[in-house]
Amino acid sequence: MERKPLFWIIFTAISFFCFLYFINNFNRAFPSLSLDIKMNRTMALDSSKNLIEDNNWKPNNANTAVTFSSEREIQTFVELEGGGIEKFKSLFEDSLYFPYGWTVRHFDEKNPNEIIVKFKPSGDPYGFYQKLGEDEPGDSLDRDSAFAVAIKNLSPDWNIDLSNYELIDESEKIKPNGRIDHQFVFKRKDINIGDEGSIRLRLSVSGDKLTEINHYIEVPEGFKRRFSEMRSSNDMIAFSANMFMLILYGLLGCIYGIFILIRQRRILWRGALKWGLLISFIQSLMQINFLPMLWMEYDTSTTMNSFLIQAIIGAIVNFLAMGLIYTLSFIAAEGLSRKAFPNHVQFWKLFSSRTGNSYTVLGQSLGGYLGTAIFMFYALAFYSFSKQLGWWSPTDTEYDPNILAAYFPWLTSIAISLGAGFWEECLFRAVPIAGAALIGERYGRRNLFIGIGMVVQSLIFGAAHANYPVQPAYARVIELMIPSLVFGALYIKYGLLPGIIMHYAYDVAMISLQIFSADVPGIWIQRAIIIFFLLVPIWVILLYRLRFKRWFHKLGSVYNKDWELPPLIKENSDISLKSNLNKGAKPKIFKNPVLITLSIVGITLWIISSNFNSNFSPLKLSKSEAIELAENAFKNENITFGQEWKREVRATNRSGVQEQFVWMDLGKEMFNELKGNYISDVGWIIRYRMREGDVDQRAEEYSCFIDNDGKTSISIKLPESKSGNNLNESEAREFAEKIILDRYSLELNQLVELEASSLTRPNRIDWFFKFKESSLDSLNELNSDLRINVSIAGDKVINTWREVFIPEGWRRANEEKNSKFIPL
Repeated sequence: MERKPLFWIIFTAISFFCFLYFINNFNRAFPSLSLDIKMNRTMALDSSKNLIEDNNWKPNNANTAVTFSSEREIQTFVELEGGGIEKFKSLFEDSLYFPYGWTVRHFDEKNPNEIIVKFKPSGDPYGFYQKLGEDEPGDSLDRDSAFAVAIKNLSPDWNIDLSNYELIDESEKIKPNGRIDHQFVFKRKDINIGDEGSIRLRLSVSGDKLTEINHYIEVPEGFKRRFSEMRSSNDMIAFSANMFMLILYGLLGCIYGIFILIRQRRILWRGALKWGLLISFIQSLMQINFLPMLWMEYDTSTTMNSFLIQAIIGAIVNFLAMGLIYTLSFIAAEGLSRKAFPNHVQFWKLFSSRTGNSYTVLGQSLGGYLGTAIFMFYALAFYSFSKQLGWWSPTDTEYDPNILAAYFPWLTSIAISLGAGFWEECLFRAVPIAGAALIGERYGRRNLFIGIGMVVQSLIFGAAHANYPVQPAYARVIELMIPSLVFGALYIKYGLLPGIIMHYAYDVAMISLQIFSADVPGIWIQRAIIIFFLLVPIWVILLYRLRFKRWFHKLGSVYNKDWELPPLIKENSDISLKSNLNKGAKPKIFKNPVLITLSIVGITLWIISSNFNSNFSPLKLSKSEAIELAENAFKNENITFGQEWKREVRATNRSGVQEQFVWMDLGKEMFNELKGNYISDVGWIIRYRMREGDVDQRAEEYSCFIDNDGKTSISIKLPESKSGNNLNESEAREFAEKIILDRYSLELNQLVELEASSLTRPNRIDWFFKFKESSLDSLNELNSDLRINVSIAGDKVINTWREVFIPEGWRRANEEKNSKFIPL
């Protein structure tokens, strides 16, 4: 039937109308595609440099990193609990909030100062953040003066109308050099995002300079926990599928399958190796292509060379690892297919001079492209259908708008799609179905086993993609089972080519959506390159057609059934490996008494000279003693636990960077002096958390740390929705000072307040205070000091702790030193 012109006319018409439907309706499923993107990567870099020069920000003429990203967590929150997809679209359509946009970072190696500038998709400035080192000089403004600096020129320069906002939180921090930094958080009054979410504006003033304008949406902690719990089912399904994939496809299908093929002399490895390395190389180039975004994560305390070397090594390791995986998968898929389906065209000869200009290859290629439009229609139709059932899936999981920030945006869509289309069809279709066919032939049930293989591969393929944040958790499995069955049927009838082309073309189309919707200078070049590489199989077919000036109607002996075993190479019976092996011989090293004696002496000297003592004390308290002390501490605070609470007990040694700083710069004597007060010794942690209840209730936790001397310290974690009294700043400060006096027996004249900040929760106000104690001379010489921190939730102290302050310069130097050891 597929050889008749009527079939191709109907097939083409259906594909055309499916494509039209997708074009006219994709904005419903992909809201970011309706953005007015007028800025490209080069324009974002130029505009950020102009802003830096106009505002005299530092560093200028620095290195840059750029990204065009979407805030997926915010989108998920709005879609699920903040009003739905229409509410999310209205945020940027009504210019209330922009979850998509350009971000440019300006940084210098070994310089703590850096600048991040944000732009709307249209190219208008949207905010900035100027990070200053703690030693950067600056004034010590009081609160009112800093507030005046913060709100000055917001309306003309940044198009911000503060009349729509109310001030809800503020903080004040004193830096080691005396500079005072202030922060003011505003909440938008005229719009809410669901019951608990809100649009916020954060303004920061460092010294006498405005150093931050940041728009963000406050996502409730309760939603994050509920979403994490919701995702756990998705992750479990995907993990199970990956385990089955590893066992069935990897170990049995590929490894054991290749072993059998080798024994039967049916291996064709050259084509698999060539394509495996080619695809892996292209994907490694894609990693380098993302360097503009990778630099966003660069820690300026390390060297740029070390960061770049790590990125290059990562690309090389990825090339070798994925090249091996691809090659093994392609060898198994092609070899098993050649044996199981004799009427398929030999895979590695599909685009050879004997087949490239044939109607068979042309029909399979065109069929793959035409089928792509049908599956694009299916994606939107399933989204609409599942929405009617009350199912939910993020509206833009099929693509990443960040490809616009790469050096060559076209390369990302081509590299990802080529790997997915070629490899997944080989591994998920050819290996299980061909393997099932061969097993069925052995037991006389070929069709039955092929049917079982079809069902298994569709389930595993769908489940392997279930880690997408969809609900219900099985929605993605159901969505992808139908395409998997279609791909499997195409493979059984025609082989791998139409499925690979369809899979490849679909992924290219979906990943490139942002490129084809953006209206920025030069984007047509990216589109043209994508279309060129998308249609490479057609170009190859046309090239062969021009070369031979005719079409082949019959392929001849290029089918799997025409393949012949290579001639058997006779072994030389006179040469036997076994005769040259002395099985009973032992290595001479075990017969040499001198080497044995030296080994014993070396081990003895190592044991004598080695210091096996820890700088931390051995654990003195037993588990039962620690539990008893913790229970008494909780009772003294009127904290009791019922059967609904679960107790967890573990020994701990809280060593980290703080301990390294004291040990390396102050020595063992000072380390031992501070141990137990400012440096935690070994001890036990007794933790209680809720077994039952909703997600918010299970967020409540109580922990007690018991050190070696039996001293206890309680910390509490409360859900942000928990009710509590609202203390004002003076009441909260007085409360914190009282706690310090009671717990640490310090006088107020021994303390200097360094930080006071508030955080407005839905049903209470939380406070945090940081104080500096009268420090030791040895610490002052290192620009360090001793500090006490107090966290208050409502009118309840939830944590207090003492610490040794680590200067930023020491921390950066330590990180730079550690960065010299480049992990592979």
